[in-house]
Amino acid sequence: MDLLNWDWGGSMRMMVSAGVATAAVQVLMPMYRDRRARKKHAAYMAVRLAVTLESFSWSCANLLQDNHNAETPPDHEHPNWNHELPELAPYPDDSDGWRAIDSKLVGRVLGFRNKLHETKSTIRNVIEFNEGALSWTLDEEAASRGLEAWRLGSDLRKTHSLEAVELEWDYPDFLQRQLDAAVTKKEEDRVRRRKLAAN
Repeated sequence: MDLLNWDWGGSMRMMVSAGVATAAVQVLMPMYRDRRARKKHAAYMAVRLAVTLESFSWSCANLLQDNHNAETPPDHEHPNWNHELPELAPYPDDSDGWRAIDSKLVGRVLGFRNKLHETKSTIRNVIEFNEGALSWTLDEEAASRGLEAWRLGSDLRKTHSLEAVELEWDYPDFLQRQLDAAVTKKEEDRVRRRKLAAN
């Protein structure tokens, strides 16, 4: 081997390139593994939340059906309606999972419980102060919260690349129809009250 004619520059470049490539692999592989694990964790958390919200949505549709089939007891003005919204099951207690999912969805999921408290308060106020509006209020509130839960669950599934739910009963469509009917009744009630006030 002729050391004087050896391409020392090329050899040095090759060694530096090999060193850089090795360092890059050592740095990037753990980052890649961490990103993959985080994505899996986010998907698992998202599906758990989606199932919780979808179950609540179904329960709202079931409540509406039960109320529409409720019988009116003798000497009562209104049927024996259930005034209580379904309970929303506890969310998973998984701080890493919460940090892994989309932050905007986290805000919406956590804020949903507050909306349920507002809805329950609205229903209580109607029972106490305006019982004549109870039928459409119950329908509007239960359908609105049920649809909101459904959409939130769907958004969790889409954002985290999860399969959509296959439904035997299209309860989101049922909820939408009940909401539309309740809004119509609400408007009719407003018009009727305006006319009464004008006379």
